[in-house]
Amino acid sequence: MAGSAAGGEPSADSSPRGQLYANDILRRMTVEFDVFGTGVATRLVQRRTFRHRVCVDNLRLDSSGEVLWVGAVAHTRPNFEQGINALKANATRAHAAARAAHAPTPRPHTLLRPGADQPPQPPMLGGLLRINLTTGVVSEEIMQATHMASISWGLRVPEQGGRLFMGSPWDDGVLMCP
Repeated sequence: MAGSAAGGEPSADSSPRGQLYANDILRRMTVEFDVFGTGVATRLVQRRTFRHRVCVDNLRLDSSGEVLWVGAVAHTRPNFEQGINALKANATRAHAAARAAHAPTPRPHTLLRPGADQPPQPPMLGGLLRINLTTGVVSEEIMQATHMASISWGLRVPEQGGRLFMGSPWDDGVLMCP
């Protein structure tokens, strides 16, 4: 992944139009590219790679443009796959039971919890990472395994008193933390 992702280096006098960020969920990294040119002449040149100790999902740039928020969907690939396999098995059973009862299939967020107010099973550590784009420092903002089954996205919202907002690919609603 070194050098240009789209062929050719930009000319020495050109400046990037901006940056593009991409996550590799199972390789646990976020890659930053400089974007040069427009249209078919667009070139991506790898700039930095941010490595994580967890599997990462969606990312969001904060309104300042200085912080990249990255959803931490699981702490390892086996943990991530265990959660997906549990969801598939539960969904298959729930769908079959609903069809037999002539009822609608339950919504997915109910399929990883033994009860409405119980933590997800299996527990899947997830949370929110913060990448300071000025310094390049990656930090874990929050990690949890009891409120939501994984965290797919999130960000801190200054206009909401600095609260963290997070969402899960498996759960219903949004988790808000002070």
